[in-house]
Order: sequence, then structure tokens, then C-alpha cells
Amino acid sequence: MTLVRWNPVKEMVNLQNEINRMFHDTTPAKEEEYRSATWSPLADVVEDGDTYTIHMDMPGLEKKDIEMNFLENTLAVTGERTAPEREGVTSHRVERIYGKFFRKFRFPHPVDSNKIEAKFNDGVLTITVPKAEEAKPRQIEIR
Repeated sequence: MTLVRWNPVKEMVNLQNEINRMFHDTTPAKEEEYRSATWSPLADVVEDGDTYTIHMDMPGLEKKDIEMNFLENTLAVTGERTAPEREGVTSHRVERIYGKFFRKFRFPHPVDSNKIEAKFNDGVLTITVPKAEEAKPRQIEIR
């Protein structure tokens, strides 16, 4: 069994920072996009030394249904999943959500927006966001 040291104060500080970031990210200019969104794609955001990578589940969408914009160290992903035409049938259950979506990702460190790449494959959007050179960790020699 492996013991892991848990620091409750650090967890509370992380929670407070996340809540502050959520309130900071909700700007009046974008509130309309939030209100008009009917669903939100699930996303994983991972970080390594050089990049942030976002994986978003978007089943039933095509590349043409998705838009991405970058402004002020924040990536916005918007789009719409349209319901299929169903003429002459009776739907007994409709559980999938259709309509507009909006997700916003604010990065804690500067990124190189000119090198952001996105790939869409099998209903998963993968976005690679390289960190700016000044944000990358560097080794410092001790003399």
C-alpha cells in the first residue's frame, strides 16, 4: 500500500483559485453565448512541460459544426449539433442533446497562439496548445 501525503490547505487554495477563475471567466460580453448554449461537451485538459492538450467528446458532429477562437489567453470552442430529420416516425425516447454549445478554457500561463493545432477524429476534438517560451520550465545551473 502506498501512502500519499494530503494537504487540506492546498486543496482549499486550489478550490478557491478555481472558483475565482470561473467568476473571472464569465465576462458580460460572453454571457449571451453561455445562455444560448443547450449542452456542454465533456473535456479533459492535461498539461506537460511544453503544452496543454484538450480532448473534447463531440459525438455526432463534423468539423464544419465546430468553431474555435483565441483571445487573451483564452480558447473558446463553439458550435451546434443539429437534430436529425425524422419524418414519419414516432420518437419514444430522445436522450441525446442537440443545439448550441460553448466551452471556454483559460490557460494559467502564456501560450503560443500561432501554434495551436486541432484535430477531429472519431467524434473527439484534440486541441494542442503550446506554451510560450517564457512559460516553459527551464533548468537552472547551480554554480
